[in-house]
Amino acid sequence: MSVRATTQHRQPMAYVRAQATPGNWLRDYGQPIKCLNTKRGPSLQSLLEPTWMRDAICSSVDPELWFQESDTSSARRAISLCHECPVRAMCLASALVFREEYGISGGLTPSQRRPLEGRLMRGHALGDVLSAGLRRRTQTDQQGAA
Repeated sequence: MSVRATTQHRQPMAYVRAQATPGNWLRDYGQPIKCLNTKRGPSLQSLLEPTWMRDAICSSVDPELWFQESDTSSARRAISLCHECPVRAMCLASALVFREEYGISGGLTPSQRRPLEGRLMRGHALGDVLSAGLRRRTQTDQQGAA
């Protein structure tokens, strides 16, 4: 009897929240935040369109650079490249709306994005949260230069 005959064909399942380990919950990865308030920010449809990604600096750099430990020279280089990127705001908006769990996006690490995601989940306007995220990183850079 073949292996194929003994295994069942599984139907694709929607990703559901489940507990991976005690205290560590898997999230609705790739799903936009429910009841998203897109006021003063990009629309959900514009975030789903891949055209904005073509102008991203990261599209021409080794992808591993964006997935380094937070406090390394490689991570700092990735963050500085993000600050020069013409689509930084769209990248950060996408990472926040779709709750990207890993890597540097829009010049922020996952731990820097978590409070901003929380604000979006509480109904704050995407434009306001996005402005705060972009401003937060710029203030940190200015303090480091002083």
